Amino acid sequence: MYECLVERELAYSTPPASERRRFVFRLFIPFEFQEGMVDFAFSKGAAGRTYEIDGLPHKYSFTCIGADRLQALQLAADVDGHLRMFRDKYEFFFTDGEPYFED
Repeated sequence: MYECLVERELAYSTPPASERRRFVFRLFIPFEFQEGMVDFAFSKGAAGRTYEIDGLPHKYSFTCIGADRLQALQLAADVDGHLRMFRDKYEFFFTDGEPYFED
């Protein structure tokens, strides 16, 4: 695993329960692909950036692939988009109790 660059601490509940538990969204440093790292063709400069969600009942980790480090960062840093995948199971909150999503 690569070095963690930034993290955001949040909370979640599992409806209908109202108990809130903490979890962390982590974004790791980007890396450029090297020969033998992946089993698909890529252009020079192609990069990946991994994010993980740690603290939900199941730890989730995924590597976003970009044409370069900037695109990999853009894709991986979309915290809202990544959390939306889990909205059918969980409600998300900032650590001060405010809802994470406004809708």
